[in-house]
Amino acid sequence: MPDGRSNNGGHSTKGYAGRKPKADEDRIRGLSINALQEVFGSEEKAFEHIASMARESFPHLKLLLEYAYGKPMESKQINTFIEQPLFPEHISL
Repeated sequence: MPDGRSNNGGHSTKGYAGRKPKADEDRIRGLSINALQEVFGSEEKAFEHIASMARESFPHLKLLLEYAYGKPMESKQINTFIEQPLFPEHISL
């Protein structure tokens, strides 16, 4: 008698997990560069435009610095508090 496992639908993330294919990344990069060149004339002029806006806009400044120097490493500090009994059970008074 079958137990029904063959009808459970398989993995819901099959084919969608992980990194995008390199071809997709290259295609999107190409589209982005073409759009920058069409709108601003060149990639350099696009970055100059972002730099001029960065004088008065922190998000533009942050974006420009991240492109120039890389995004800073994110760090998370996790503190755990374990409550200790005042009088351990094995000590009798």
